[in-house]
Amino acid sequence: MIRKHLYSAILLTNVMGISGCDGSDGGVNSIATAPPPAAPSPAPAPAVALGNEVAPLSATPSMTASTYSTIALVERHSGAPGWALESLEPTVSPDQVQIMVEPSSKTFTVLIDPAISPYTQTVFTPQSPTITATAPGEEFHHQLIIGPGLSHVSFGAWSGFTISTRPDGTSFSKDDPTFMYFVYGDRTSPTDIPVSGMATYAAKVGWSDMNGGGFGVPDFTLTADFGGRSISALFDVLPILDSDWYGGNFYSLGFHASGTAPIKATGDFDIALVGTLTSKSVDASVADKLMPMTGMVNGGFFGPEASQIGGVLKFTAEDFWGAKTVGGNFVGEKH
Repeated sequence: MIRKHLYSAILLTNVMGISGCDGSDGGVNSIATAPPPAAPSPAPAPAVALGNEVAPLSATPSMTASTYSTIALVERHSGAPGWALESLEPTVSPDQVQIMVEPSSKTFTVLIDPAISPYTQTVFTPQSPTITATAPGEEFHHQLIIGPGLSHVSFGAWSGFTISTRPDGTSFSKDDPTFMYFVYGDRTSPTDIPVSGMATYAAKVGWSDMNGGGFGVPDFTLTADFGGRSISALFDVLPILDSDWYGGNFYSLGFHASGTAPIKATGDFDIALVGTLTSKSVDASVADKLMPMTGMVNGGFFGPEASQIGGVLKFTAEDFWGAKTVGGNFVGEKH
């Protein structure tokens, strides 16, 4: 989970390979020879470092030079105390948010429609600060996190807001904080989407609940019926017994939701979801509490013959503290 006050730099590093020299073995009557030249070291595998975690990558969109359109979800909050959620909606066009990847300079540039943010271009490198002075007495606080993703689709999250300082030294949020979840990569051409057969995708949620105010979203399954031009989503996680730092026991929330939607000619889909959160007590005499939940999965196909999938999601549920809405993103590939 990422929280709005945690700013993580994105570092693109190399995992260095280790090479050695091979020599020929000498037999009883053999003549020792000089070892042959060492084989060239393999090209170092790129990696992404998030905080202290480093994950080796294959050639994913996060490491491939291009400007990518996205499937994105925009989350806006008021600048008032509590950072109240104002809206959580998908972008209306894949070009409203674009990601420019430049591996040679280890740079990501986020290009944003002015209707979403007044800061239409933010650049991130390992050396760039996450707090940028934009005017006297003003600072733009921004964060970009890029996940490795899969070979044809990567995911990320961005946030930004401006802090202004008054003459007396106190500060305030000048504009509404904005958060975004997105996926980007090599979209499947409409003519390359299968016209028959079924496919099941294991979808992994990259980030959810970016503002830290609600519940998490689990991994899930997507099933495409290419012949029927439809796709369904299923989230099905039972409550799991766990323990807290103080030695007490509790059950995690159960999460169940499902829905089906048409596959559009472009390969996009918008799946409306209905389900429940389940609260289970460690006291067996206490009945489970079922909390109604609705949601949406917006996504599309990536790679040759729709081999991978990616998108964004949001859920609204009544939990212990009232109505909560959370967003997230996901990537997945065929089983």
